[in-house]
Amino acid sequence: QPSTSTSEPLRLSACSLVLTCQLSACSLVLTCQLSTCSLLLICRLSACSLVLTRQFSWCSLVLTCQLSACSLVLTCQLSACSLVLTCQLSACSLVLMRQSVITSLCCLP
Repeated sequence: QPSTSTSEPLRLSACSLVLTCQLSACSLVLTCQLSTCSLLLICRLSACSLVLTRQFSWCSLVLTCQLSACSLVLTCQLSACSLVLTCQLSACSLVLMRQSVITSLCCLP
C-alpha cells in the first residue's frame, strides 16, 4: 500500500506559465494538462478578457505585477472558486466567483 503524496504537494510535470507585461498591456497564460487547468488572462488598455476553465480544486495562484499595476489572485477551495482581478492602469475591476463540484487536487505552478 503506497502511502506517498500524503503530506507532499503534487508535482506537475506538464505546467506552462507565460507572463508578459508591457506599458499598457498585461498577458498571463497558465496551462496545466495534468490537473486539467486552463487560465487565460489578457488585459489591455481598453479591453479586458478573462477565460477560466478548471475541473479540480486546491489550486492557488497569486500574480502581482507592479509594472502595469495589475493584480491577480486566484484561490480555489473544496467547493468554491474565487477569482479577483484588479487593474489600476486600465481602470478595470473584475470579481468572479463560481461554485462547482470538484475533486481535491493540488496544483501549484
